[in-house]
Amino acid sequence: MIIEELILSAFGKFKGKHLKLKDGLNVIYGNNEAGKTTIHKFIEGMFYGFFKPYTKRKLYTDDYHKYLPWDCNEYKGILKYRYKDSIYRIERNFMKRNDEVKIYDDKTGEDVTHMFEYDNVTRLHNPASLHLGLNSIVYNNTVSIKQLGNKTEESLAKEVKDSLINLGGSLDEDISIKRVLERLDKKIEDIGTENRIKTSPYGKLVNDLNKLYEKRDETRKIYDNIKIYQERLNIVSKELDSLLSKRDKVKDKVSLIDGLKTKKRYLEGKKLYDEIEKLKEEILKLEEYKNINGDDYTETLRLDDRIKELEKNLNEAKKEHNNLLDGLNDIEKEIEKLKYFEDIEDDEIDNVMSNFNILMEKEEKVKSIDEEIKKYKEELDKTNCKKEFNNIEKDFYEHEAKEEERNKLIYSKNESKNILLESKLGEKKRSLKRLNIFVGVSGIGMILLSILGFLINPLILTANIIPLGTLLYSIVKSKTLKSDINSLVKQVEETKKRKYEIEQKVNKLEEEMKNILRKHGCLSKAELTRKFNEYNRNNNLQNNITIIKRLENQKKELGKEIENLKGFINKYLTLVGLKEEINLENIMQVRNMYKEYTKLKNRKTQIIEAKEKLSKSVEEINQKHLDTKEKYKEIISKNKSKNIQEFKEKLNKKNRYIEICQSLKNKEELLNRVLDNEDLETLEHRAKEFMDIDTKDIEELDEELDREFFINKLEELEREISRQKEEKTRLEEKIKNLTSNTEPLVDIEEEIIRKTKLKRDFERKIKALNIARDTINRISKEIQSDFAPKLNKKVGTIIEKITNGKYNEVKITDSIDIKAVNPHGANLIDIEKLSGGTIDQFYFATRFGIIDIIRGDNNLPLILDDCFVQYDNKRLYNILSFLIKESNKRQIILFTCHKREKEVLDKINTDYNFIEIG
Repeated sequence: MIIEELILSAFGKFKGKHLKLKDGLNVIYGNNEAGKTTIHKFIEGMFYGFFKPYTKRKLYTDDYHKYLPWDCNEYKGILKYRYKDSIYRIERNFMKRNDEVKIYDDKTGEDVTHMFEYDNVTRLHNPASLHLGLNSIVYNNTVSIKQLGNKTEESLAKEVKDSLINLGGSLDEDISIKRVLERLDKKIEDIGTENRIKTSPYGKLVNDLNKLYEKRDETRKIYDNIKIYQERLNIVSKELDSLLSKRDKVKDKVSLIDGLKTKKRYLEGKKLYDEIEKLKEEILKLEEYKNINGDDYTETLRLDDRIKELEKNLNEAKKEHNNLLDGLNDIEKEIEKLKYFEDIEDDEIDNVMSNFNILMEKEEKVKSIDEEIKKYKEELDKTNCKKEFNNIEKDFYEHEAKEEERNKLIYSKNESKNILLESKLGEKKRSLKRLNIFVGVSGIGMILLSILGFLINPLILTANIIPLGTLLYSIVKSKTLKSDINSLVKQVEETKKRKYEIEQKVNKLEEEMKNILRKHGCLSKAELTRKFNEYNRNNNLQNNITIIKRLENQKKELGKEIENLKGFINKYLTLVGLKEEINLENIMQVRNMYKEYTKLKNRKTQIIEAKEKLSKSVEEINQKHLDTKEKYKEIISKNKSKNIQEFKEKLNKKNRYIEICQSLKNKEELLNRVLDNEDLETLEHRAKEFMDIDTKDIEELDEELDREFFINKLEELEREISRQKEEKTRLEEKIKNLTSNTEPLVDIEEEIIRKTKLKRDFERKIKALNIARDTINRISKEIQSDFAPKLNKKVGTIIEKITNGKYNEVKITDSIDIKAVNPHGANLIDIEKLSGGTIDQFYFATRFGIIDIIRGDNNLPLILDDCFVQYDNKRLYNILSFLIKESNKRQIILFTCHKREKEVLDKINTDYNFIEIG
């Protein structure tokens, strides 16, 4: 089978892309993202589409969306391949809802789609079914090897087993044992199991049978219940007949008693009727009092008590009000005695106390000053001060002042400022020089651009905008710099001038300081300091005189302050009549009197507030008293009485009226009960036949024939009859319902027999199908064990070639797990322990061996997509040498993004078809 041409009409990034392939080795080279994998996937898609395998409905793989073109509404392509002497053309539309596959004989144009298998899930023909003969899983693990995809997928093991079984069993893959097993499993699945009651015939049948058995058991129980109910119904019917007979006899006895009772009822009714008439006459006499209100009388009594209570409260409030007035008068008299505090605030009294404390402190200080003055005068009397030094104190301090002024001038910041200004001036001059150079360059640039514009192209003149803008900026910046430089020059000159003036002042100060030293015969300041200290020691007495004067001045000032404080305190002492000396006792007396005054004022305020509150309370009580009396009179008047005593008498008559009315009502109710919904005339007519019987005889009959006993007996019989009737009806209804809702037992038995026969038929089929499946599986395992050595030998031969003889024997399990035979120790090695490149070689050989075993002489194309990235140069040389030999038997399509493969092939000097995509 040879793939001859690929036409990617609209697939992935390609649109209208054509590739022609040849028999033998084809190398398709392109950089990463050039589209090699897209072309690889196109070949797979043309044969298989992009559908998920082994699903019950059409599901697309992710590759469908990955290679769906973005910029057009089409998604299709064409693949041509040669098989024997015929060329086949596959046309596939990948687009969902429009997907379609057509296969033509490319030489004649005949539609041969019908020759290929039809997939019921995808509802499309399978182009790979006739000549490729592989499903997509085997294809992607053998014929097609993707980048870094040498390792086989787990699902390959099952597919390989099936292909080996088919090949070993029939030598013709068109007869698929896998499909036979699938059909057997499908038939077993269609029949189902007991547990699949909803989805399988067998399970549904078993479930129906179980329900029928349950139904039969229930029906038998129902028939047993019907029999029990019928027997019970017969007993109930007999008991009901007996009860009806007893009831008739009791009714006769009750009728006799009722007749005798009727006469008694008539006589009682006649008596009650006469009493009722008398009560009606009395009611007419008392009817005028019926509207007297008892609640009003109760309210009148309550109001009377309330009036008395309010009068008592009013008197007490007035008495308390008078007491408050007396108290208020007494307090006002006390306040009048202390009225001189009326205009004094709390702060003033506190100030009296604080000023008294200050006064005490100042008097103490005056005493202390007197003692100090006395001490200094005594010292002064003992010694006289001599003037042995000629104004040394003044000269010393003058020397100190001049020295300080000189130091300030020497350490002023003018020098550092001058250095800073000169530094700035130098920097500005350098910037101006650089700017002048830049202006010159810009001018030259403008001249050159102008010449080029006139000579070559006028458009070049527009480029003058850049140097022109730069030139203008430089001119403006130059003016700014020149201005700054002039300003800095002036500042430097002024600084130098100030520096000269300072030097002159320093020289003058130093000369004056020397004159002071010479005046006192000193060569240095240290000698002057020693003389000044000696002067101070001799001059302490003079200081004492100064201190005495200062202390006397302080005493004088304190005296003035003390007089002011005394004047302030005496004002308040005089105010309260205390003209004695200023002391703490008098001060405290003033303070206490003020507190008493404040307390009296607060008490007065409280009494006034209480009086006002009480006055308001008196008014409220008085108003309540008036309102209550008004309401009292209103109620008395409403009940047509002059006073409460008359109200009480009328209320008693009303109560008598109510009692008579109630008695009348009771007797009328009694009469109604006696008459029992009959009138007196009717009762008289019914009792007429019993009028000859004496009342005494009736009483004797009542004792002999207890009517209540027979009534109770009759009621008991009626209840029992009713219960028995209900029981009879219930039993009849139960028997009727059970009979009508129950299927005949014979029909159920017949249905059980029929379904049991069907169940046995299903079980025989399941048994036969399981025997067939187990037999095929057993034979399949035997065939598989026959072909395992062939696969090991085939893969061993390939691995020996591509590893240059390093490995020559492998063992492959039924799960496609590969173990290498150690060429040195003959032990089995798990290939996962080998290097990455060696592992790739083993998986490549396994895929190659599998496809050869499965397809035999049908040499299918081999498609490789960057499979040798982990190979070193030696391994690459070996594998390409192997592929060159294989290309004589089959078509090989090698996708690569490296030029190593081309270089090796060129070195080997072999023929191959090189296609480069960009």
